[in-house]
Amino acid sequence: MARTGPGYSSAAADPLGAITAPTYSGCDHTNYSWSNLTPAQTINPGVYCGGINIGSGTVTFNPGNYFLNGGGLKLQGGSNATVTGNGVFFYNTASGYTAASC
Repeated sequence: MARTGPGYSSAAADPLGAITAPTYSGCDHTNYSWSNLTPAQTINPGVYCGGINIGSGTVTFNPGNYFLNGGGLKLQGGSNATVTGNGVFFYNTASGYTAASC
């Protein structure tokens, strides 16, 4: 339900609404999860069904498109995780998966 009245503004238009969603198919990786990574790991672009979960360690994302089909991207290591990447695009979707509640 939209809120109206003093102090509220109208909803902003979706800034990416005019862009066609990228296409992808199949799963390259399923339920990708790391914890206490030694040595450092490098992740490659692809379709990640169930998402990517990084608990701790050092992870580098190679340049490219990462399709997160359900599960999203979770960085849970706090100061125990180092994540880097240049030229990385994440597309978060839930085709075939149920989105988690907030």
